[in-house]
Amino acid sequence: NIGLPILLVRLMSQVEYGVFKQAFLFTGTATNIAAMGLGMSAFYFMPRHPDRGGQIALNILIYNLVAGWVPLVVLSFYPQVLRLLFRTNELVPLAFLLGILVFLTLTASMVQTIPTALQDVRYSTIFIVGTQLARAIMMAGAVLVFHTVKSLIVAAILGQLLSVAVLYWYLSDRFPRFWKHFEWQAFRDQLAYALPYGAVGIIWVIQKDLDNY
Repeated sequence: NIGLPILLVRLMSQVEYGVFKQAFLFTGTATNIAAMGLGMSAFYFMPRHPDRGGQIALNILIYNLVAGWVPLVVLSFYPQVLRLLFRTNELVPLAFLLGILVFLTLTASMVQTIPTALQDVRYSTIFIVGTQLARAIMMAGAVLVFHTVKSLIVAAILGQLLSVAVLYWYLSDRFPRFWKHFEWQAFRDQLAYALPYGAVGIIWVIQKDLDNY
């Protein structure tokens, strides 16, 4: 991850690299706002209810599925929002891909969070190092072959798909048939816990990223 920007800045023009930075800045901001801190609730609930880890994870996945549709729909039907944010048309043709990337990133990030919340040191370490390494290799390969911002976004999408697949395998192995254990009250409890945390997180994200828009 340290070497990747050094590689990108030497293979892409200044304009292309700027567009790449804008694309992934938007992805990071949109993901952090949409997540609303619900994923972090795993660190509170899972150590206290290890036998209900699958249900807790399912609640997070359901929320991410619903929340992820919002930026995807907005970018699909109103891609001009990117022009309003960055005062350039460069990202408008990439709006749909960015929507997909945000949608997948919300869930893919859980491949690192959930094993860590469960204090599963072995898989937490493997997933953190493995997903980061896979992402860096895919993006480096994309820029070496295609030299375009679009190829980098597609590579990131493939990396997140890989993370989602690994997450599904891990949850199915650790909590068989976890998708059958939804309880509305448990979902509400997690949401109530996460909302204040998420609100503070949104303020922090806006404060951190606003000057870049």
